[in-house]
Amino acid sequence: MKLINTLGLSFIIVTSVLLTSCFDSKQEQKKVDSIELKDGADISSEGEKTRGKYRKKLVKGKEFNACLPNKMGDYKITYTQEKLGMIQAVVSEKGDDVATITVADLLDTPQNIEKYTSSTQDLKGYPMLSKGSKGTAILVSDRFQVQVRSKSDSFTEADRIEVLSQVDLNHLAQLN
Repeated sequence: MKLINTLGLSFIIVTSVLLTSCFDSKQEQKKVDSIELKDGADISSEGEKTRGKYRKKLVKGKEFNACLPNKMGDYKITYTQEKLGMIQAVVSEKGDDVATITVADLLDTPQNIEKYTSSTQDLKGYPMLSKGSKGTAILVSDRFQVQVRSKSDSFTEADRIEVLSQVDLNHLAQLN
């Protein structure tokens, strides 16, 4: 009886150790995956394939920072996200967040670049589109999208275009 109890206990201990080590290595793999994903990779398998193909060619987010001044007239710009292929900032007026501005490298999403071929508007020679009722975006050098999205109903399309016009589009074009 003692032998059976000892074997049973040994079996439980060995099984527990094996299961724990398998679980731990899966957790470690998730940590590694999340570290690799932090710099802009899409977590879907299709996104991984696409993003991986262009990963070395995408512009680093910090390189976009020079395109946006810290202040644009009455608007203050506060960076909120920076990763491979994009930056995002909040546009504030008198302490209230009124919009977000995003600069994104669309190299890995040609379907988004293609949307600009039907544009009938432009800003400083770059095609411009409405993105829903609260967004306005331009495409610079057939690669970089600069989009301003209203967070407040008082921040109009004219306001979005004003913010877009203050982005250093020449500097952005040189990143191509």
